[in-house]
Amino acid sequence: MAMMYLRRDNQSTVLYRALATCFGIGNSKFAPGTLGTLFGAILVSILKFEIALKLLIGAFLLAVAIWASGAFAKEIGEKDPENVVIDEAAGIYACFLFIEPHFSNLVSGFLVFRAFDIIKPFPIRVFEKFPGGFGIVLDDVVAGILSGILLKLLINI
Repeated sequence: MAMMYLRRDNQSTVLYRALATCFGIGNSKFAPGTLGTLFGAILVSILKFEIALKLLIGAFLLAVAIWASGAFAKEIGEKDPENVVIDEAAGIYACFLFIEPHFSNLVSGFLVFRAFDIIKPFPIRVFEKFPGGFGIVLDDVVAGILSGILLKLLINI
């Protein structure tokens, strides 16, 4: 059923497919979630803005991620398709809202975020139950926020 999404080709459909999969990265046979996180980490390392602009971009990314992932999931009839990885990109972005993305921080944040995203400790799993794109994205964003808090604590020790 997941391959069914290849049949439609209007502009809106092409756009949300491209965004939901981070421009095809999610279609990788090898660790698509990890590659989506890597895409987000690269984005974080490039976008070094003041906090107000980082928050504005983060809010835009969140809205786009919810829309694109929800539309993609609805189209192919799956709750949380594996090839939707914009949620991982949004999650790692949230991790670095208040942390300077130096190389060592990026590596540490990447590892902490992936662990939280995979294990889903409380309260992350609660957000996974939300409907549509909200459930796909918010659990990763909460994992990113918690990862950022833990990383900030570790940096300040």
